[in-house]
Amino acid sequence: MSLLPLSEHVEIIERGKKAISDIPAIFDQDSYAKAVEVVQRGKKLIKLVGDTVNELTRPFKDAKKSLDEAQNEIKKEADTMLGDFVRALGDLESNCLLYLNEQRRIEAELKEQQAKQLAEANAKIAEAAEKNELTQEIIEEVMAPIVVVPVTEKPKGMRKIWKYEVLNADLVPREYCDPTPGKIQKAVQEGLRDIPGVRIYEHESL
Repeated sequence: MSLLPLSEHVEIIERGKKAISDIPAIFDQDSYAKAVEVVQRGKKLIKLVGDTVNELTRPFKDAKKSLDEAQNEIKKEADTMLGDFVRALGDLESNCLLYLNEQRRIEAELKEQQAKQLAEANAKIAEAAEKNELTQEIIEEVMAPIVVVPVTEKPKGMRKIWKYEVLNADLVPREYCDPTPGKIQKAVQEGLRDIPGVRIYEHESL
C-alpha cells in the first residue's frame, strides 16, 4: 500500500537537500549559524516524517495487536481444553513404549538362554558322536530343554523417527549451522546418519 500522504513531504525534503548543498563549508560565524539552522530544521523534518509514518501505521499496529490477542485467546482455550487429554495420552503412550521395551528385554534374555542351551546341546551331541553313541533318542533328549523364543511381530501403530542432538557445536559442519530451524532435521530425514558433533538416533512413538 502506497503511503500517499508522505509524498507531501517530498518537495520539503528536496529543498532541505538543496539547503545542505548550498553550504559547501563552514568558515565563519554566519556560515555556522546557517548550517545550524539547516540541521535543526532538517531534524524537525525527519521527526515530522516519522510522526506521519507512525500515524499511518497505527491502525495496522492496533489491528495486529487485536489479532495477536484473539490468537492467544484461542490458543489458551485450546490448551485448556486439551490439557488433561494430552497429559493422559502422553502417559498412555509412555506405558505402551515401556511395555514394548520390557518385551524386547525378555526376548533378548530368551535368545541368550537359547544360545547357551544350544551350545551345550551341540557339545553333548558332538561328545556322543565321538564315542559312537549318538542316537535319535539322545538328540531329542538334549534338544528338548532348549527354550523356544516366540516370533514377535512388528508392534502395531509403532513409528520410528530419526532425530538428532547436538553434542558439540564446534564440530558441526558450517553448512548445518544456518540459524533457520530444521536444517539438520531435514538432512537427517533425507537419510544422513553421520554429522560431526551431532548424535543421530531413532526415536519411537505411536
